[in-house]
Amino acid sequence: MIDTAETIDRLLPHRPPIRVVRRITIHAENRWTCPLQLRTEDWTDGSPGNGIPAFWALEWMAQAAGLGLSLAENGDTTPSGRLALIRNFEAQAFSFPCRELWSVYVERRREGTDGLWLFHAELTDAEAARTWACAEFCLWVQS
Repeated sequence: MIDTAETIDRLLPHRPPIRVVRRITIHAENRWTCPLQLRTEDWTDGSPGNGIPAFWALEWMAQAAGLGLSLAENGDTTPSGRLALIRNFEAQAFSFPCRELWSVYVERRREGTDGLWLFHAELTDAEAARTWACAEFCLWVQS
């Protein structure tokens, strides 16, 4: 598990509050989980009933995929992936509640040709035990 802000800062260009990945747990060579750190004041206007717009799920899943790819490719030294394509995005709602128990599960599906890697990612809510969004990502690795 990698849970130091310094390592994650080195691997992802994002900074809080946009960077919500706080650590990564590698389950196997091609599967990992990244718990997220969401603070209500960063993501909503505080009005009752307002949630986080679903499009942010894409950003969070892409961060988790990129972090895992950087670790797999470089052993946590330098960033390596660039987002090339998002497809098959599905969200269960237009917005979702701001909770602190979100997590992104990522599975590397295959290494493609010309440096393109395919990932499947799911945004899950541990409190409600439900998947709120999923998508496939192609990340490009420059060789």
